[in-house]
Amino acid sequence: MSSRSRRSRSPRFKRRKSITERIGVEERPIDPISLAPSKFDQLLELFKTLNGLVSEQSRALNTQKDEIKAELQAQLRTMDKHTAMLSALEKDATRDDRALDGKAWNNDQTWGALDKESLAKIKVMVDEWRDLMQISLVFIALFLTVVTAFISPIIQIFTTPSNNADGSTKNQLPSVPLQLVALFYYMALISSIFNSVLCVLGMQWGARLIATPLGKTNLARALARERRMLSAEGKMRSLMGVLIWTLLLSIGFFVLGFLIQLWDLSFSFTTSAPILIVGGVFATGLTLIILGIITVTTVHAGVNDNSPFESPLSNAMKPLLRWILRCVQKQGHSQTEDNRDRGGRGESKGTADKEDLAALVEWKKDDAPNTLALKTYAKLVLNTNDAEVLERSIPSFEFGEWYAAGDSLLPIFHALRQRFLATDTSFRVKETVHKQLVYAKDWEGWKDQEGEWRSDRKANNVTRWCQNQCFELIDSSHGLRHDFFPPFAFFASLEEDNHDLRKWASVSNEECVARILCTFDSDKELGDREDIFRRAVVACDRLLSDGRTDDVTAILSCVDRASVLRSLIQNPDMWWYEIDSLVAFIVKGNEIEILDEMASFFSNLPEMSAFTISNDPLLVCTFLEHIIRQSLSNFAAPQFLDLSPVLDIVHQHNLFQHYSMTLIYYLNRGGLDNLSDLHPALELWEYCHDVHNDPGTSDEVVTFYRERAYCFIPVQRRMRRPRA
Repeated sequence: MSSRSRRSRSPRFKRRKSITERIGVEERPIDPISLAPSKFDQLLELFKTLNGLVSEQSRALNTQKDEIKAELQAQLRTMDKHTAMLSALEKDATRDDRALDGKAWNNDQTWGALDKESLAKIKVMVDEWRDLMQISLVFIALFLTVVTAFISPIIQIFTTPSNNADGSTKNQLPSVPLQLVALFYYMALISSIFNSVLCVLGMQWGARLIATPLGKTNLARALARERRMLSAEGKMRSLMGVLIWTLLLSIGFFVLGFLIQLWDLSFSFTTSAPILIVGGVFATGLTLIILGIITVTTVHAGVNDNSPFESPLSNAMKPLLRWILRCVQKQGHSQTEDNRDRGGRGESKGTADKEDLAALVEWKKDDAPNTLALKTYAKLVLNTNDAEVLERSIPSFEFGEWYAAGDSLLPIFHALRQRFLATDTSFRVKETVHKQLVYAKDWEGWKDQEGEWRSDRKANNVTRWCQNQCFELIDSSHGLRHDFFPPFAFFASLEEDNHDLRKWASVSNEECVARILCTFDSDKELGDREDIFRRAVVACDRLLSDGRTDDVTAILSCVDRASVLRSLIQNPDMWWYEIDSLVAFIVKGNEIEILDEMASFFSNLPEMSAFTISNDPLLVCTFLEHIIRQSLSNFAAPQFLDLSPVLDIVHQHNLFQHYSMTLIYYLNRGGLDNLSDLHPALELWEYCHDVHNDPGTSDEVVTFYRERAYCFIPVQRRMRRPRA
């Protein structure tokens, strides 16, 4: 190729040429048409304009969004405010129909109310004593005036100087009657002064009883006040008795001296004084009548309980008087006396329980501080009629403390509960009594200081009573009170082998019911839990009967439905007709899926007993029968369903006659191919062989025997078991 040709193809040459051409182009004049924007430039400008419009629209939308968001937030705040107001109104409107919140047994508000109640009762008692002492002081003041007026002439007789023949300065001794008169007048005077001193001291002691005792808490002050009251009450009552008897003694001394003086005066004349004698007889008769009244009332109080004539003297003489009464009684009492005795026993029997309860409430030296507090709480609540005190004390009626106190205080516990449920208490108080069952599971005494469950907390009469109450309250509400299931589970967990129930006491009410329904889905040793399981099933059954299927769905959504069915099948207490409705609700529309989920359960069936007198003795077979009734005609047994354990348990209980149709149905629809062991099925085939010629035998049994002979005869031969 020539050099010209190579040069023309050189890239460097081409680049030079292009540069030259560009220079030439630049030197040419500009075409006016080329100044018009191209379509690309127009499109670019259009996009820029569009982007600007979009940006502006976005800013407007964002602004509008912020405004809407702010408005919605304001509306939300308004709705929250209205909701809070409506909740407050509802709470206030229904406050009398709702239970009070539970409080600790040593709550300050509770013991503040009880301390005021105790102070009010002490004030009433002290006021009675003060009135008695003030009356006694007034009477003694008047009485001393009278005694002084009578004793003054006697003193003058004793102190008037006499003209003695021997010139002695001493007075002659008056007559014996005059000496006796002076003696009794002086004794009346001294007794009255003694009575006055006791009245003054008693008023001072009574004032100390109503003073506020020392204590850092209301509980400490209430116990200190009760302790002071108990130490002073017996002594003050004895003091009141002493005041009355010293007053009577003063009057008796005066009357005795007066009678001696009157009779001495009547016979001091040379002639008889009939008028004075009549006066003496009349005065003596009245004195004897008064003395007889005192004697009769004292004997009556000593012999009979709760006598209105009771006094310190009658209490002191009671053992002696009753011993004398027993000695003088004879065997042959009249019918009237027998009836009177029976009437007396009937009356005393009515008060026996109260006396026993009063004895239990009394403080003992070996009582623990908590026991003293519980006894004081019971004493004040049982003796009050103030509705406000009852309402303020019921939140602290903590069942856990009564559990810790033991069975010895159980009668007091029942008496307190009956007091709170009495007709004079409000609905709120009654509802709080029931709600205390719910609060009891959260009692701090169930755990130690580290928050671990205490192993020494076992079931006792209190917890078993609480279980019965939960059972009755759930039953009386037709299963609607689900809030009692958590405490029911907790109290049942204290029984032997029921520890697994304790964890369900802290979940929601619905989940607790669901977990209880699953309680028998376990391979562990289980304790007695029939009552709580039965209540859970009945509660769901009643919801279904009332058409509240959504509530049952909400309960079952907390657990696996297959677990519920396994528990129902394995429960040892409830028959099929009792669980039929719940099983049907769970299975409805999902028969094949549920059977597939439970295939492993049927293939590894645990031991279970049969109900001997039931029409459905084996729940597992009845469940399979139920699946058949609800399934479609093209039913096929799940691939992993091994019915060998089911066949074996039916054979053990000799129930082929009852369930042969059900088992044959499953075996004919793929179940036979899934068997891990043909020997249980062989037992079914041999049963069919034994009954296939019997009248009334179903065609399915006969067909199964004939068509499956090829399968079981070889097995039978290998076992070398000759047929009967």
